[in-house]
Formats: sequence, structure tokens, C-alpha cells
Amino acid sequence: MTDYLAFSPEYIYGTASHLRYNIGTIASLALYTFLLVLCVVVMIDVINRLL
Repeated sequence: MTDYLAFSPEYIYGTASHLRYNIGTIASLALYTFLLVLCVVVMIDVINRLL
């Protein structure tokens, strides 16, 4: 048996960085989608109350 890593730790750090970036992008997209849907629902409610 040999005592060495089969891959570089830099590869793991790079992969973790990419995953963190992608998760942040998905969270931002989900937040903006939620806010857009909330605005549409509020606008429809305001219009219905005015009519």
C-alpha cells in the first residue's frame, strides 16, 4: 500500500468553490423569482380591490 493522495487537494478546493458559487446563484435566482411572483400577486390583489 502507498500513502499518497490520488488527487490534488487543490482540485477539491476548486470544486467546493464552484459548488458554493452555483449554490449562491441558485439562491439568488430563487429569491428574485419569489419577489417577482410576490409583486405580481400584490398587484393583482390591489387591482381587484380597486375595481
